[in-house]
Amino acid sequence: MRDVAVAQAMQIQLHDPLPPPGRRHLLLPGAVPGRPRNPAGLADQMRHHGLPLRAARNTALMEAITDLPPIVVADLFGISPATAAIGQGLGDRTRGPDFPGPGHRSA
Repeated sequence: MRDVAVAQAMQIQLHDPLPPPGRRHLLLPGAVPGRPRNPAGLADQMRHHGLPLRAARNTALMEAITDLPPIVVADLFGISPATAAIGQGLGDRTRGPDFPGPGHRSA
């Protein structure tokens, strides 16, 4: 039943992605209408389900840095475009066979 509700919500979002005038659209709505979710509560829920917070944050940052143009990354994270471009190059290098990543175990 929940899957059907999620699918219906996704269809509505695809056809009308903007909220009605005068209403904010929140990615993670909180318990109080019109307020965002408390970050500490989200962190607790992630820990409860065994999700590594620091690793998830770092992965999300690396994905953003490697997928978005440097000027967008600079604006998003408040860094200079030159620093964002350097970070993008580092992110590309860490994904090759010579740099398998933090979860890799060598034989």
